[in-house]
Amino acid sequence: MAGSRDDGVSPNSVDPYQYVDFRVKYIDADGQPPAYIQLHLLKSDAEFGQSPHEMALLPGQSLDYAAGVIYHLGMRLPAGSDYSYYFSASDGYEPASGEPTTPHAGPTVGTSGAGALVASVFAQQAPAGNVAIHLQMLTAGCVDVDALNITGRPVARIATGRLCEPGHSILLWNTRGVTGTKLPAGRYLLRIRATADSGLQQQAMTLITVRR
Repeated sequence: MAGSRDDGVSPNSVDPYQYVDFRVKYIDADGQPPAYIQLHLLKSDAEFGQSPHEMALLPGQSLDYAAGVIYHLGMRLPAGSDYSYYFSASDGYEPASGEPTTPHAGPTVGTSGAGALVASVFAQQAPAGNVAIHLQMLTAGCVDVDALNITGRPVARIATGRLCEPGHSILLWNTRGVTGTKLPAGRYLLRIRATADSGLQQQAMTLITVRR
């Protein structure tokens, strides 16, 4: 998502109050325009400021909704390394689905982008049932990972103090809760808290739908 021309935010690391642009591509197989498209901007897991924000058509494109039309929103943000975001949309009949509707980390707002530990995070469930959590680390850090139900209540501790080096790391979750039993099917938030040796911290979120 970070830095993408169609879905995501660019740039993903900025100085405080530097302009950032959020974009998402809306596709409707029937060629219908959206009833709404919104950006949800979170800070420390809570809607930030006036979120959700209505998004606008990116100028200079054909309105071919079957092929995809890009919507965007620009803004300036105060310093923080705990931002995350996702998009919501509907054609008036049912809500949109897909990767842009799940939380993604960013942007990181600090001095020259300083303070970023986690560049991106996403999760996927394997056919065997385990969930693989993919982290792209900018610097080394110890990671705590929790699973929360859709109301925000922690239901599982996935990792504690796991050292992740710069680059790609994968953490596995067996979809069991704090009691050791398998959690029911449904949507869960995965909360990642990374801490560097310097004491710098960053939080990131992603969403996973557990299937049985």
